[in-house]
Amino acid sequence: MTDAGETGSVARLQTAAGRLAFGDRWGLVLFLTALCFVGLYWRAGVFITDTATIVRALEAVSQGRLAIEPATEGHFAAPGAVVSDGYVYGRNYGQVVLALPALWALDLLGAVADLRVGLTALWHLGLLALALQLGRLYERERLAAYGGSFVVLASFLLNFTLATSFGSVSRHLLALQVSTAIAAALLAVLTYRIVRLEQDSRVAIAAGLASVLVLPVGFWAQLPKRHVLVATILLGILYLFARSRSAERRLEVPGFGPVPAFRAGAYALVGLLAWIHAAEALFVLVALAAVDLPTAPSNDVRSLGVVGVAFAVSLLPFFVTNGLISGDVLEPTRALNEANPAGPLTTDFLRGSGGGGGGGSGGGFPGSAIFGKLFWVLGLVWGQVDASLASLQDPTVVYRTWIRSGALADVGMGGVPEFRAVNLTVLESMPLLGGAVAVAGTVTRRGRGTLLDGLRPTDLLAAAIVLAFVLLYSQRLPIHVQVTVRYLLPVYPLFLVLLARQRILASLVTEDLRSVLWAYAGVVLLGTQVLLAGVVLAGLSVSEAAQVHAIAGLAAAGILAVATLAAQFDGRFRPLAAGALGLAAGTGTAFVLLTGLAYFSFIGPYVLPASQAVADLIGGI
Repeated sequence: MTDAGETGSVARLQTAAGRLAFGDRWGLVLFLTALCFVGLYWRAGVFITDTATIVRALEAVSQGRLAIEPATEGHFAAPGAVVSDGYVYGRNYGQVVLALPALWALDLLGAVADLRVGLTALWHLGLLALALQLGRLYERERLAAYGGSFVVLASFLLNFTLATSFGSVSRHLLALQVSTAIAAALLAVLTYRIVRLEQDSRVAIAAGLASVLVLPVGFWAQLPKRHVLVATILLGILYLFARSRSAERRLEVPGFGPVPAFRAGAYALVGLLAWIHAAEALFVLVALAAVDLPTAPSNDVRSLGVVGVAFAVSLLPFFVTNGLISGDVLEPTRALNEANPAGPLTTDFLRGSGGGGGGGSGGGFPGSAIFGKLFWVLGLVWGQVDASLASLQDPTVVYRTWIRSGALADVGMGGVPEFRAVNLTVLESMPLLGGAVAVAGTVTRRGRGTLLDGLRPTDLLAAAIVLAFVLLYSQRLPIHVQVTVRYLLPVYPLFLVLLARQRILASLVTEDLRSVLWAYAGVVLLGTQVLLAGVVLAGLSVSEAAQVHAIAGLAAAGILAVATLAAQFDGRFRPLAAGALGLAAGTGTAFVLLTGLAYFSFIGPYVLPASQAVADLIGGI
């Protein structure tokens, strides 16, 4: 009886943990789908040079220190590294610490098996788990168990036959990539859960899949930059904020009473974001507070006190890291002098431009110093906003960032020659944004008042965070090797959430799903091959191939815009609009797949041996 009771308790605990992480079985399916998809083109190599700084920082932290090495002659000096008190430090320490569990897991895996074979086996286990979960959802458990096992086993044996040793691949790099891929998979889950709060399950599932398979999030999901992790945190903030407006928004704490747990959690995630990138966290905090305070169910002393304590506690890792490195709890590493001054500009406005920072000052705690630093930061924020507003008045900057990219040399940006044109704008890299024209159709048909009445606090927060990132980065855009405007990548999923709120787009998914899927499948299965064949036969470079995708993305966005607008006024255009939606989604997936398996195959060895064989075959044509 005791054993049965303990077994039941464990099962209940597992169920509770699963619901907390994934929401429901569909959330788990989306998580596994995203991981398996990203694993298809996982390359163990460095794409952008400042990734080396994050790798070296993880090496140091895994050995129990923050400093990479002493700042002696010939010290490590990659972009992003900084010097303080005679030592070289990295950056994004929140991202680094979050990668530690993945590193420990890789160490255990490497101790019992060849690392490449072990990772290949884990990928296939994930694929089998996905098949079994789908079998349960569609009540085809026997077919999923036998058919899925056969396919997965055959695939594993093929990969095992093709497998060779990784060689000198860094486990620290792999750990960062694993953590980024997991963040992307959680992003898919969060997108699904946010949309599911107010929309049909089919719309929510489609949005969750699109967040990684269609958006350029899929491109960055195995490149250990901070952007995907930041995107996941933003979705987490949006989800907790949405839940804070629901009926069960308060948690009963014995001896204390009800507390706004979801609302406090949203602010706590801002603190985590500060540990990764202080400037982004500051702008997001302003956006969150500007929407939260006027729309909160209650701003009583207890609620604000709990929120304030949660936010303060979440900032402790940020403060401690700053204090240990610079001696000033309010001065992040990005504000220090770079170890490689010739490297590209940092993306943080908190770079040392006066105002009392210097390593080892120890002046972060006196009240006057703190207020002085806060006023200095506020001055920098205002300067950043003012510069961004000025840049937004330049049509060339707006056009090159949002509409059409071309070669950045055309606007004097220079950059690495072979990568000059590997820069897709927001619209080129997210053709689904063509569906935003549905807003114009809604206003025309029902009036502006109807649109405003339909706005929810969650919509306002998503829009406010988008605006915050635009104001933070517009004056630095476009840049060389931005690929998909990577500084704005964290808000792409927010665009997707807002698109899912458009009635015409949601109805196309719920009522014309078959047409959407046929169009999507046609583009992915046939269009991808046509694009690849054209690139290979024409002998196009990576830059030229990227521009082919840019033009295709613009065309797909334009078709979606026209078709969606027409369908709002005449139902006879709905099949066309459904096909256009599938076309736009398929164009995004084609970009992710071809950049992963063809154009950037030189980045490093593929984790899946079969993917390596495919990339080698494409490269040999």
